Amino acid sequence: MALNGRHGDAHCRGFINNNTFPTVVIFSISLATLESCGNSLVVSTAQGPNAYGNLSLVQIGNISGYIDTPDPPTIISYLPGLLYKFSCSYPLEYLVNNTQLASSAAAISVKESNGTFISTLNLLLYNDSSYIQQLSIPMAGLTLKTRVFAAVKASNLDRRWNVLMDYCYTTPSGNPNDDLRYDLFFSCEKDPQTAVFENGKSQMGRFAFEVFRFVKHKNQKMSTIFLHCVTKLCRADDCPMLMPVRL
Repeated sequence: MALNGRHGDAHCRGFINNNTFPTVVIFSISLATLESCGNSLVVSTAQGPNAYGNLSLVQIGNISGYIDTPDPPTIISYLPGLLYKFSCSYPLEYLVNNTQLASSAAAISVKESNGTFISTLNLLLYNDSSYIQQLSIPMAGLTLKTRVFAAVKASNLDRRWNVLMDYCYTTPSGNPNDDLRYDLFFSCEKDPQTAVFENGKSQMGRFAFEVFRFVKHKNQKMSTIFLHCVTKLCRADDCPMLMPVRL
């Protein structure tokens, strides 16, 4: 079985997974190569709730096509032919977490329940505005008001797609739904010590903020900060209309 009749291309054929019951055939469709197997991609923009229930413009990617069996090299056949048409929609918005400020990187694979759409997003911390050397955090922690440079980067995408950071915030725990949170930037508002350098213009979003402490950690030697970013993928031409106006 193959995608859209491309039986001669190994990348378009499915592979059998015998570890499930019943046995299934799995097809992997990458945003970077989906057209090479004849799939169709339609991107629409709609207003809906984001990761935290706030209304936001989100782009939705709909991937469609069909899966079939090869035709026999004869005029007639007594074997049934299989044809499955599919259409899957994926909201292109994700929550990227950095485990904690003492960790320099985190990567996630995003999986949706109506299929599996995998795109790797990395949240990285750097020493300075050159974004070359990743941040190394001493055992004693970072000094208050140390400037930290952060970047959200996407991989496994072609040039049609850019990264748009919707908002980034911090919590005193690893739970992104923690009731106590401090926004670095959110919609049109941002923390005075936060600067957004690049957003929606490439496959990397860049910003910087100054190290602070949570007051609830006053009895602790160090205040641990967990960084989270709600991030969208958008077509390069459409990103400007999805961006909020920063103050």
